[in-house]
Amino acid sequence: MSDDPIDYERVRARTEKRLAPLLALRKRRMWLYIHIVAFVVLNGIEYSLFWSPLFFDSVSTTHEFSGNTYTFVAHSPYPLVILMSAIWLVALIGFAINVTTAFRREGFIQREMKDDLELERLRMMASLARGGSGVPDYIDPPEMGEKFKRNLLLGDDGELIAEEEDRPRRGANGRNG
Repeated sequence: MSDDPIDYERVRARTEKRLAPLLALRKRRMWLYIHIVAFVVLNGIEYSLFWSPLFFDSVSTTHEFSGNTYTFVAHSPYPLVILMSAIWLVALIGFAINVTTAFRREGFIQREMKDDLELERLRMMASLARGGSGVPDYIDPPEMGEKFKRNLLLGDDGELIAEEEDRPRRGANGRNG
């Protein structure tokens, strides 16, 4: 048996349980980055291929201006490609907003938990200072047994006297009885 009183497996399990929501959020953020890179790369390839005349509808128009004739050729990618890119962009923005708000929510929860834990530590310290077991009243583990009870009385000389239950009680004059 080790001399080290710390149960590292239990501490690790408790830490992993506490960090599980944050780790899940980091995984979602990683997927968001992957989607952003895929969006940029695939749309870049898609639109660079569409500069080829094979994928464009070419419309030629002729205009006369000041006696000269000018011919303009307008290339536009297929509307379906533009629609798919727009839908993907909107979905990507929604995903980014979702991940960002989830991180803010988790940060808020972590800050509140930290405040609550600090308040709980203060409660336990106050309970210890009052002579209790240091365990809050609403936690009653079976291994603790019955709570130690102590009564405080004011003696004749004005000092506080701690009295345990198994001792006989003193009367008003300070004598047993």
